[in-house]
Amino acid sequence: MPPGTYTLRTTYIGYAPLVIQEVRVSGDLTTDLKVRPTAVAITTDEVVIRAERPIIDKTATNAVRIVGAEDLEILPFRGVQNVLSLQAGVVEDEGQLHVRGSRSDEIAYYVEGASVRNVVTGRTAVNLIDEALEEVQLQAGGFNAEYGGANAGIVLQELRTGATDLHMSVMGVSI
Repeated sequence: MPPGTYTLRTTYIGYAPLVIQEVRVSGDLTTDLKVRPTAVAITTDEVVIRAERPIIDKTATNAVRIVGAEDLEILPFRGVQNVLSLQAGVVEDEGQLHVRGSRSDEIAYYVEGASVRNVVTGRTAVNLIDEALEEVQLQAGGFNAEYGGANAGIVLQELRTGATDLHMSVMGVSI
């Protein structure tokens, strides 16, 4: 800066603006100032953030199909396997699922991020009731490296969280 007398103004979020007048700056010398702004509370109006999932994710390298809890409630059958067999690219043959023409033991199953794949049969070792699920997700091909042990697809199951009030339902099944 050229030599002269200046007015220094500092502003920063969360601090009151500070103005220091008549700051002398000399040529080829450093002018040190100790600036001690005072903190102030910031008040704003309510901020609403609304996120929407795009219909098509252009960055996805795989096919992801998501079935939420609302959809599970209105489907005319029960069980994750029945839900998965409705998805495009999935075939159920003699009680076994095949994703994109793969063998049935090439599907990885996860509940809340933990693998629940039966290493002997290649099928899921855990069968959850529909009411316990918040979401069932099927990823077919091109999934991330974090999901190992699968060539055909990944089945991710997320559980519902608890609520503050108690709900109860009764269901009867005839055999």
